Amino acid sequence: MTAKNKFITLTYLLFGMGLMFSCQEDDGALAELQQEPPDAKMVELISDKGFDAKDIYIEDGFYYVKGVDIVFDKKMAENFNSEQPAEEQRWNGGWMYYSYTRDVKIYKDATFPNHLYGGPLYYAAKHWSNISPNINISFTNIRSEADIVVSGYYNSSASAWAYAAFPHGNGNVGSWMWINTYHRHNQSYGDKVGLMVHELGHNLGYWHTNQPGAYHIPGTPYTDYNSIMHPNIPSGWQYNIAAWTSGDREMIRWAYGLY
Repeated sequence: MTAKNKFITLTYLLFGMGLMFSCQEDDGALAELQQEPPDAKMVELISDKGFDAKDIYIEDGFYYVKGVDIVFDKKMAENFNSEQPAEEQRWNGGWMYYSYTRDVKIYKDATFPNHLYGGPLYYAAKHWSNISPNINISFTNIRSEADIVVSGYYNSSASAWAYAAFPHGNGNVGSWMWINTYHRHNQSYGDKVGLMVHELGHNLGYWHTNQPGAYHIPGTPYTDYNSIMHPNIPSGWQYNIAAWTSGDREMIRWAYGLY
């Protein structure tokens, strides 16, 4: 990709529950598989966004937080060096993202549960591509061309149905999405579409709307229970229906522009 990118931190400061299903895992649900000592800079970067340092753990080279479906690449510590601010950091020196153009290619590897999420992922990519002239998400059969690799994994300890990697400050989107095949994934087709829209939002750099340490995008509400980036993903999405709220549209307009 040649497009320059900046991180978005999105928060409407939402509180409460009441939506159809959650993308989050329960606290303590995941086994903490510490394969290497945590990097102090990574812990600082993640905890600065309101996460408790004791909930941060490492698995397969990625940093996880118990109760959150966002995954952090360890390269983030190198790219976000506060002593040498990168261009991606110029919004308050923080994790925000925007782009003049963003062409993203997705590769589905052999472990991806295509029978469950092939269609929903396709329509989620269309929903993101149709909302902004500067987002274009397509698919490739060549792994080396991919910006995002989508995979399946099996973890009986994790209640999160999916995880998505956050951008790590090198100008690219988050490079992975995982579907936890332990779960039955028996939600409706429309809710599968909504889950994929949500996870792609993390790949593009959006936080959950109730993330206390995130940047509040000007013009977005502090309460929007139906935002697609709320951790309890709302219903209403379908293959042919994009249920963006006015706050969602404003967050996209701020970062990418709208059609």
